[in-house]
Amino acid sequence: MSKDTLAFGTRIARRMEKAGMTPAILARRADLAPQTVAAILADPHAVAFGDIVAVSRALGFDAAGVKKTAGLKAIVRRAAREKAEYLVRLVQGTQGLEAQAVDAAARKALVADAYRALLADRGKIWS
Repeated sequence: MSKDTLAFGTRIARRMEKAGMTPAILARRADLAPQTVAAILADPHAVAFGDIVAVSRALGFDAAGVKKTAGLKAIVRRAAREKAEYLVRLVQGTQGLEAQAVDAAARKALVADAYRALLADRGKIWS
């Protein structure tokens, strides 16, 4: 295994760790099987280039997994915002709040509260 291969796997593993992701979470975010992510971490040459691209982009790297295209904080914040909005939509649908005409300001406050709570516990962002 070449030095570059080891470096790539190390970069991916470090980025996952800093983001609080497990290989299973990364697999879900990259739309890959968990076995594929495990293979990438073990030996990136053993998988398809498209799989490398998917994992790289899910972690904010360029297609080759070399240059960071998005900061880790931005990735975590974007994921927290997406999940907060999803949770509020889910609650609205479950409780029928849409029929009760929750105004935009109240909805925005709910999303902001959920966002802050998710950022306080990164593990909840990825679950």
